[in-house]
Amino acid sequence: MDQTPPTPTPVASGPAYRPDWYPDPTHRFEYRYHNGQSWTGDVAVDGNRFSDSMLAVSTLARPTPAKSGKATACLVLAVSSILVGWVPFVCVVAIAAAALALVFGIATLRQDRGSDEFGGRKGKARGLAVAGLILVPFGLAASGVGIWLTVVSIHAIDRYANVGPYSIVAPPCTVSGGVATFDGKITNESASTRTYHVAVDFVNAGTSRTVATGSTTIDDVAPNETRQLLVTEVISAERIDCHVIGVTGPIPFGQS
Repeated sequence: MDQTPPTPTPVASGPAYRPDWYPDPTHRFEYRYHNGQSWTGDVAVDGNRFSDSMLAVSTLARPTPAKSGKATACLVLAVSSILVGWVPFVCVVAIAAAALALVFGIATLRQDRGSDEFGGRKGKARGLAVAGLILVPFGLAASGVGIWLTVVSIHAIDRYANVGPYSIVAPPCTVSGGVATFDGKITNESASTRTYHVAVDFVNAGTSRTVATGSTTIDDVAPNETRQLLVTEVISAERIDCHVIGVTGPIPFGQS
């Protein structure tokens, strides 16, 4: 050879390559000749031609395209990340699924591209991998929503469970016209504004038999502020005792 071999020029359709010299896919020589159908034993280094064993290139004629196992996993994981990514706490699993889908998709495309470079045919794995990779950003976006909802949920649960110090004045219940009334007071003894959800049991006087349970929510009680705690229930008994059975923060995502 007396000139530098040309740059590879794959054909748009038909055979994978035109008959010409290309960089040696085995990397054992600088260039190798492709006859339009398969790689040959004609090789070149620094413009000098040699003859290489055909056995060394026999496996390059029709390489196997990428299998669809990883590509299918890519698509399934990407779809799964979209379906569950927005769910609080589960979004962590969705992020991992999207990351795995990205890894499997890229690995599939690399393997399939290698098949193209060696004159192989394109497999269906490429389509599955491309579809999965297109969906990965949507899975990550859904996971972002899930992360936000997780933060909101944690904050709501913390407000519900941690009400800080407080005190309650609980006078005896009164009954009038079939309506029992608990008219107490609650004082916020913490350093921050609080919302309280208070549950009260109405029991037959002198017994432990509960005849009704009521509750009320007192919003935005400032530090050291005292607010009325009023709970009423319709009952049939004439003598009632009242007991505060629970004080929490606001019910998460609900109304009292």
